[in-house]
Amino acid sequence: ALAPTDWRPHLALAALHWKLAAVCLRATPASPACATDVAAAASEYQALLALDLPPKLRAKVEWALAQLASANAGVRPAS
Repeated sequence: ALAPTDWRPHLALAALHWKLAAVCLRATPASPACATDVAAAASEYQALLALDLPPKLRAKVEWALAQLASANAGVRPAS
């Protein structure tokens, strides 16, 4: 289990899932299984919001969640 109050493992896992989702979604054809990595990244970022984060990191986490909720989740920034 992850350390409950340490944000670093959650951030690392979220970034890993984001990267896996991006690679998967860029593949031709993209696999429906890509949604699993998008959901896993979103779950880790959501878990981060429950922790005591520095303000700049909290803003980045909120940005990441907005990006993952967009149609191009994990591939490119939403407009």
